[in-house]
Formats: sequence, structure tokens, C-alpha cells
Amino acid sequence: MEDVVAHVLSALDAYRGRHRISVGEARRWLAAEVERRGVWAASWYRGEPYAVAEIGRALGPDHSLVRHGVDALAARQNEDGGWSPEPGGASTASATGLALQAIVDRHPARVDRALQYLVDTQRADGTWPGHPDMFGPRPLLSHFTTHTQAFVVGGIRAALRRNWPWSPCIAAVPEGAA
Repeated sequence: MEDVVAHVLSALDAYRGRHRISVGEARRWLAAEVERRGVWAASWYRGEPYAVAEIGRALGPDHSLVRHGVDALAARQNEDGGWSPEPGGASTASATGLALQAIVDRHPARVDRALQYLVDTQRADGTWPGHPDMFGPRPLLSHFTTHTQAFVVGGIRAALRRNWPWSPCIAAVPEGAA
């Protein structure tokens, strides 16, 4: 439920000054829930990168829980430069895009490797492979390709918004693959 509240807060933040809805109590509840649980968890998508990116956005980058969550997430970057939805797992494009959204400001030294992971895993048609990340129908996980692409592009946009000085190592696309 925390991610749903986070989405509402983020939406209201986007329209700050255009509404009179008080968000302080909801933000305090959200922080208390993250602290009470002791883990970053979400109800719609599996994995810490999603929870830290979405809940962290709603609480704000200066919140102590967000700083600690982002630091812990950054420390879990895999050797290949990506992130997995769960600690110790294989990297996925969606988890890497979400992690980039969360860590880009606080851990810039990790961004190049993450972007390179995304370049290395991008298919010839410009998409990234996806994995079941969304809960539903519960308790099963499901996969929507559009979600994978959106999470990846969100991570790339987070780096680009900061005018990231990056030169990707792009391998030549084999003839006939495009």
C-alpha cells in the first residue's frame, strides 16, 4: 500500500499550488510505515529498486530514510552494472532503470556502469527484455513489456536530466539484426 500512497503524494506534488489538499499527514504515515517495516517494499511491483524509487520520490531526497534507502540500493549494484529486483539476483533492465532513478543524484559514480548495462542488454529492435515484476493476479507475478520499457527510459531520462557526461561503448549491431 505504501507505493500507492507514494503515487498519490507524487501526483499532488506535481500540482503543488493548484490544490488545497494537505499532504503532511500522508507523508508522515508513509515514512512511519517504511521505518516500521524496516524494509523498502511495495504492493504493486516486486523489488527494492521500485520501492526506493517510488516511495523515495514521495518522501523527498533529503529525508533520512530515503538517503539510507538509496545508499543501500546503490551498494547492491551487481558486477555487470545492473540491479536485480531482489538482493543477490540477476540484473534486469527494469530494476536497473528504477535504481538509476533513485541513485543518480546521490551516487553518480555508479551511473556509467548502469547505463552501460542498459546499452549492453538492449535488443536490436531498441527494447529491453522483461521479467514478471508486477503482482497480479495475486499472488502471481505478471509482465507487461511497456512497464519494462518505461522503467528503463525513466532511468535514462534521470541521467540525461542531469546532463550526464557519458560516452557509451556500443558494439556494432550484426548485419541483418536490425
